[in-house]
Amino acid sequence: MNDLIIAQITDIHIDLPQKSLSNRKSRTNFILTLEEIRNQKKIDLIVLSGDLAFKEGNLEIYIWIKTKLDLLNIPYLIVSGNHDNNEQLAAVFKLGEQLKDNYLYFSKTINDRKMIFLDSSTNSVSEKQLTWLKNECKHSHQKEMILFMHHPPIYCNCKYMDRNFPLQNMKEVQKALLTCPTIKNIFTGHYHTGKTLKFHNKTIHITPSTYFQINEKTKKFTIKNKKPGWRLIIWNEKGISSKIKNVKSIKTVSLNNNIFFNEK
Repeated sequence: MNDLIIAQITDIHIDLPQKSLSNRKSRTNFILTLEEIRNQKKIDLIVLSGDLAFKEGNLEIYIWIKTKLDLLNIPYLIVSGNHDNNEQLAAVFKLGEQLKDNYLYFSKTINDRKMIFLDSSTNSVSEKQLTWLKNECKHSHQKEMILFMHHPPIYCNCKYMDRNFPLQNMKEVQKALLTCPTIKNIFTGHYHTGKTLKFHNKTIHITPSTYFQINEKTKKFTIKNKKPGWRLIIWNEKGISSKIKNVKSIKTVSLNNNIFFNEK
């Protein structure tokens, strides 16, 4: 099998320019992240794991994001988050085949390596999705798969997020996952932090936001820092490994020569 190298981006939270003073920061951070990905030696796939929109989905927001992604000429896949609108995502990114009962969930095989994508945009994973997941695992032929979803399927020792915005049907999702021994790595976002946790034989990877990071230790909402990050995932004959990449300062980018900034 060929190697598969994935760039995971999450929680970019793009807003309409006229609605948010902080929108310039979220857009700039997203563009800087794309610039770093473009400068990598090889990226086979980009996965955006939810919360593309700031507060709620909007066609104009999704069109702007798609325009920037298309400049990279790298394949990309979309996972929906709790701030997204599935119908509008499907319309802009042409995801009609993936939209079932207003949920975006699907599987994708690239370089003979299979990935599962679940939709937790309602802060839960629907029963139909869990049934579908179990069926996908039954037909995996003992080949390892990886799973992308917006919410972590466990509590993560992040006080504010665990208390206020966890996955609502966590026990049901965990039960389904335990029937899937071929899924050993789960890549998520939502928590605005970078963390790796264990759940039975599975590793849960939480990828930092490109917008800002939340303090894990405080019960009240507190921004820890505004340093954007993303995750590089390498899947080869040795297995699956990943590392968080910190996005460089805007000062390191020549805006005059940057296709992402030049494109409106």
